[in-house]
Amino acid sequence: RAQVLLCPFLQGLDQTLPSYQQNCFIPFISRTDLMKFAALYLNKSASISDMTITENFAPESILMKYRKWVHSENIPEEFRTRNRNSLPPPSKGNLFSLITEVQDRKLSPLVANDSFLEGLPDTFILTCEYDVLRDDGLLYKKRLEDNGVSVSWYHLEDAFHCILTLVDHWFATFPCAKRGTDVVVNYLKSL
Repeated sequence: RAQVLLCPFLQGLDQTLPSYQQNCFIPFISRTDLMKFAALYLNKSASISDMTITENFAPESILMKYRKWVHSENIPEEFRTRNRNSLPPPSKGNLFSLITEVQDRKLSPLVANDSFLEGLPDTFILTCEYDVLRDDGLLYKKRLEDNGVSVSWYHLEDAFHCILTLVDHWFATFPCAKRGTDVVVNYLKSL
């Protein structure tokens, strides 16, 4: 009936999106951690993640193919303006062997064919301002809406990745965790 996506990883092609740069050192999931998890998901050595961060492993032709969906220009201006950490310039030593796997819709549903997206159920997406994955959620929301999928979106402006795990946590609790949890629960109840 519906899919609920909480701070989702939705593409492995472009780590130059504003949120990947702005939030690369925010607690709980750094850009480096994210790429290690993606490598492990692909059953690759986590050490390959170092290359995906320090090198632009996707050839220009692939980046151009998906530019209409995965590019900084598609992020609303209010999300692009906060400080940005710069990445090293693109390298000529691309990691071509990863390209096919990174484009697979299981790892990167953001770049899936329209025919696949059109068949998806209603979707709820939660994004957090201080999360490397924020822009993945923003771009996926637009892709789904462009393909006729009903999307409910909630953005926690004062939160970071994994914040929902800190609702009444013994160590620390954050009001935004309660707000986010309430929004998700209310969405589920509405189904």
